[in-house]
Amino acid sequence: MATQTLAEAQKLIQNDLISGIIEDIITTNPIWQVMPFTGYTGQAVIVNRENVLGDSQHLAVGGTITAKGASTNTQLTF
Repeated sequence: MATQTLAEAQKLIQNDLISGIIEDIITTNPIWQVMPFTGYTGQAVIVNRENVLGDSQHLAVGGTITAKGASTNTQLTF
């Protein structure tokens, strides 16, 4: 199974979303209308871009996991 360090996970989940992006998300799927979002103040937006997808595989019950490649990400500031 692919592993991810806490430092890598923190890069991906600790940034706020801005209202323009949230409006696009809400119009895509109505379920997001009931989800709480936090506002944004600042001079830049940080976006996480996935460079390489992690491995995946389908398994039967009792199968052996052989997909172990983790994804790689780059943070971009706009």
